[in-house]
Amino acid sequence: MARSGRRDKRNVGLPPIILSVISAETIHLNLKDNLLHNVIEIYKRCSDK
Repeated sequence: MARSGRRDKRNVGLPPIILSVISAETIHLNLKDNLLHNVIEIYKRCSDK
């Protein structure tokens, strides 16, 4: 409980909606990076053969 209280203080002044949009964007970017990484890995494996 104390830990979440500290997190709320750090994000003071930002509405929860903006925070959830920011985290959703971050997750989306991470997914895109992982997808791109996987495609590159598959391409490397295919060109190695």
